Amino acid sequence: MVTPFGYFLTHLWLVPLFPLATASLMLLIGRLLPKGAVSVLCVGRVFLSLIHAAGAVFELLAAPPAHRVFQSILFEWVNVALMPTFAGPTSFAADW
Repeated sequence: MVTPFGYFLTHLWLVPLFPLATASLMLLIGRLLPKGAVSVLCVGRVFLSLIHAAGAVFELLAAPPAHRVFQSILFEWVNVALMPTFAGPTSFAADW
């Protein structure tokens, strides 16, 4: 049985993206903005990440205990077809 998860768990990849995007924006145009706007943007994006992370935790806790595992593979990062080991050749893949 696959437990359907909600918005926050399926969009968990946004949690680190919000502050990263704001830091990039501040690097480019931060000096042009008033200090108050910089503070509101930076603190607001970190708060948005907190809301998304807390929402994901609550969605996971709402699932039945046997189904409280969530895995989301965005793409395959490293794929080595055959890798020699002491036990013989084996395949290796690292997902992101």
